Amino acid sequence: DKLHGKELSYNNLLDVDAAVALMQEFTTDGPTFAILKHNNACGLASRSTMKQAYLDALAADPTSAFGGVLIANDKIDVATANEINSLFCEVVIAPSYDDEAIAILEQKKNRILRGSVFS
Repeated sequence: DKLHGKELSYNNLLDVDAAVALMQEFTTDGPTFAILKHNNACGLASRSTMKQAYLDALAADPTSAFGGVLIANDKIDVATANEINSLFCEVVIAPSYDDEAIAILEQKKNRILRGSVFS
């Protein structure tokens, strides 16, 4: 489900497909976050909170994360959205978002927000 942003480009579609395929391996592992660029994972972490999973995934390769696709296996909360908002990324994917998290992420007009990818 498209929640915000421009249409997906062909390269975005390839990255989204790879991201969803990867994250399907982690649907029951607690909060997990992955960052992909050009069909390759440049960061992945499972942690006790979504924010910490994001930060640790980003720490794996922050340079490659720039302009990438971000995907979470669970709801993106406000704390995580605030962290994501400081990074230029093309697409953010999660099964759900806190309402305030969506408002934060929509501050970048071209950022693509997608939901309900695992149903």
